[in-house]
Amino acid sequence: MNALLRDALRVVAAVGLGGLALPLAAQTMYRCGSVYQDRPCANAQESRIVGRAQPADPAHARPALEADCAALGEAAQRIMWRREAGMTAAEQQSVHREPANLVADVYRRRGGSVQVRQGIEGDCMAERQRAAQAAAGPDMGALLDAVARLRAAAASAPMPAAKASQR
Repeated sequence: MNALLRDALRVVAAVGLGGLALPLAAQTMYRCGSVYQDRPCANAQESRIVGRAQPADPAHARPALEADCAALGEAAQRIMWRREAGMTAAEQQSVHREPANLVADVYRRRGGSVQVRQGIEGDCMAERQRAAQAAAGPDMGALLDAVARLRAAAASAPMPAAKASQR
């Protein structure tokens, strides 16, 4: 029974440690006897490569947070912690000098401090993206495509029948 329990603990430990290695950059793992390590075996012992950790797919990575959005998220999390401790919005604005619009936004949201922080940061980044797109001007290609579609629709539409009174 002890051997079964010990084997089960080894499996759990191996799975747990393997999960910790996933976020690391591409790394080769070697098996040296019953030991796993990140470098080849010493003392001319046979090294067997048991796996290579793959880096995360950059297409699915979260975009980098701008510094001001990160600071806004941190402030929102602090507001949320004080809210959870029982502090009112008015107290937060007067005692801690937090911006009224940020305090109101935090108090409107549901969820814990981490969810509120992520929501505030996400809204900030979306606003930055909208501002960047607005500064770049309208997408002329999309506008020209829309004009072409309207002209094609107008050309293919049947002409209304002439009124009898205009004869």
